[in-house]
Amino acid sequence: NDEQAIDEFMEFLPVLSFDGYSMTQLHAANVIDFLTRGISSSMLARRWNSPELLTLDLKAMEAILSNVDLLASLEQIELFRNIGQDLTAMISINKELRQKKLTKTKLTKEERAKKDDAARRRESLKARLQRFVTRIPAFMYLTDDREKAVRDIITQVETELFQKVTGLTLRDFEQLVDAGVFNDSKMNDAVWKFRSFEEPSLAYRHQDANAPRTLGGWTLRRDEGLAQLVDAGVLAFGNVVTGPGGAEALITEDYGLLVDGIRQESPSAAASAATGGVETDGWKFWSASTAYGEGTLAELHELVESP
Repeated sequence: NDEQAIDEFMEFLPVLSFDGYSMTQLHAANVIDFLTRGISSSMLARRWNSPELLTLDLKAMEAILSNVDLLASLEQIELFRNIGQDLTAMISINKELRQKKLTKTKLTKEERAKKDDAARRRESLKARLQRFVTRIPAFMYLTDDREKAVRDIITQVETELFQKVTGLTLRDFEQLVDAGVFNDSKMNDAVWKFRSFEEPSLAYRHQDANAPRTLGGWTLRRDEGLAQLVDAGVLAFGNVVTGPGGAEALITEDYGLLVDGIRQESPSAAASAATGGVETDGWKFWSASTAYGEGTLAELHELVESP
């Protein structure tokens, strides 16, 4: 069977996965899951534990430390009892050693000890913050609105549910967002992967599961039909699609279409922007030349869906 054949092949050519911390060898079942579903459940779980989802650089640390209300609120949580002391120490050490880092000057034994201490404090704080992040998938699964961006759902629709699931108040969350703690691009990717993975279990919520629709990420929304063309390799990030009258749109790395420097979330929105606000079916408006041949986005999409 397929799994046995892949397992035999992987004895000679192991397949590795990087989860943000280390490389791990995948089993045949993981590889099949990835190929058929885009990402395995175990890989998805590790994705939400990835340190890449958080940005705890000097700017973010200073923003948290300077926010007296946020600091006081976090210190009421057992996990962050000493967050003020940790941030003060990390910022102080970072500034003290910055010049030597820029000039690549060798550190003294005492300075190396300080650097190691700051690194341990930073990793510890990121690990504590990640406990909140790993609860976000549970929050997403409990919400019905999949078209809105998760941040909008948190702040506008399900604020009380978010607080119950994560333990963070809306004010604390918004202040962490303002401090730049969350890596928006990585969070968008993680949210889209989670929602794509859970889709089969939620098919009953959609009257027409095959109809093109918009799917919310962390901060952005994307058109699932366009995402399907990109993920299938028909289109790629950086490709340019063209429309009547010399109109052009660039496919962005966040599954959007860039028209005149502004990201549009769907082909129709991009067509409207390119025509000065005229309501237009973007799937028939935009065309592209691909390995599948040349045609409108609608024609290309039909080719991908056909057996």
